Amino acid sequence: MSQKRSALARMIVLSAVTLAWLSVPPVPCLAADSAPYEIGIHLRLRYEDKQDFNFLEGSQSYGLTRLRLAGKVRLGEGGSYAFLELQDARVHGEDDPGVPAVREEVTPNFFVDELDVHQGYLFWRIGERLGLKVGRQKFNLGDKRLVASLEWANTARVFDGVRFTIGDPKARSLDVIASQPVTVNPDDPNDWARVGNRYFDSEFYALYFTDKATIDQGSYELFLFHRRQDELDDEVWNLGGRLTKKFGPVTWDLQGSQQFGDYNGLDHQAHAFVLAGTYAFATKGLSQIGVAYIQASGDGDALDGDHETFDNLYPLNHANYGYMDFFGLPNLENWEVTLKGRFPRNLQWRLAWHRFSLVESDQDAWYSAGLAPLYTPVVGPEANEDHAGDEVDFTLSFPILPKKLTVALGYSRFLAGDYLSVRGRDTDADFWFVQGLLTWNYRPTR
Repeated sequence: MSQKRSALARMIVLSAVTLAWLSVPPVPCLAADSAPYEIGIHLRLRYEDKQDFNFLEGSQSYGLTRLRLAGKVRLGEGGSYAFLELQDARVHGEDDPGVPAVREEVTPNFFVDELDVHQGYLFWRIGERLGLKVGRQKFNLGDKRLVASLEWANTARVFDGVRFTIGDPKARSLDVIASQPVTVNPDDPNDWARVGNRYFDSEFYALYFTDKATIDQGSYELFLFHRRQDELDDEVWNLGGRLTKKFGPVTWDLQGSQQFGDYNGLDHQAHAFVLAGTYAFATKGLSQIGVAYIQASGDGDALDGDHETFDNLYPLNHANYGYMDFFGLPNLENWEVTLKGRFPRNLQWRLAWHRFSLVESDQDAWYSAGLAPLYTPVVGPEANEDHAGDEVDFTLSFPILPKKLTVALGYSRFLAGDYLSVRGRDTDADFWFVQGLLTWNYRPTR
């Protein structure tokens, strides 16, 4: 109990600091591209409570803090600049033992990153159609299903690399990326240290073409990704595309990926696709309804010398496959319905329902949002049970101070399916969180 009180006290102190920052009066500022420098503060506080996440009796709760201090200096008049961002991410008051466990000491770590360089890069604008970014940076490509900075995680995800952007991102552009994921060490500086993790120990390359000019009220994207890890004999290639088109109030989003190469020395052939549509209403109370079907291949025969489980790469699974983070894309079939709306005072709400099944339940595993296998196949007639469960997510978000302080509340419930029942794990799970996010920026006047 004393540990919980200590965590609460720390979060209260941080909240007081937040109010002090908010007392700073607004400063007239230059246009973003003409200010000689800019400084910024990001502070996020979140409390999470997890019940029965092992689908038995088990609980875990903790507080998360994430502080970022950023500085940007303009280099000349052509749009070039230098950017540096420090991050301090910590977890407070976790249950020990608790389910799921919070391991503050492991590397890589998604909870703790004591004061470290989060981002640091130089950006050069070369003429009007070429940009070059070199250093520690974030990649968010497309709708983030395959490559994202994973901001929900307390430490997030960054890469050390080079990114060329050719063309106009508002019309047609091509991004060329060569990079290495950065391993988050909770106590020491983050670097490229080999840690026995398939994804952090890999090199990552990408070609990403976006065309927002050709299709009226639509766009298309073409991409080629390559993940390479020599020690594990991984040479995974991902060729894919995405098409979005608006027809009045209806918007369609179609995308797919075909993978080939080698995975753990085995011949790798896998695929995934997304079929999604939304309907926008003129009313604010209910502004949008969406329906989606998502499927990714699993391995249908673990003994045939081939690997057919889709490689999820570096995704943001949290926003796409349930806020409880039980699922990643590999071996997944997901039906989804979402409702969104807005109440007075800019209070936004979202309600989502997911029905999760496994494509190859009798041969392949259930993979979590972190891509680790949660459960593996069982022997017997129960092996054919593929319905893992249903999840309902409800979130509220509202600004306390416009463009400065936002508060979010969320509750999720997972209803265990037959896949879990045959394993003796049929207890439903619950998750709730409350989060405050402060952002503060300053640009000097001339």
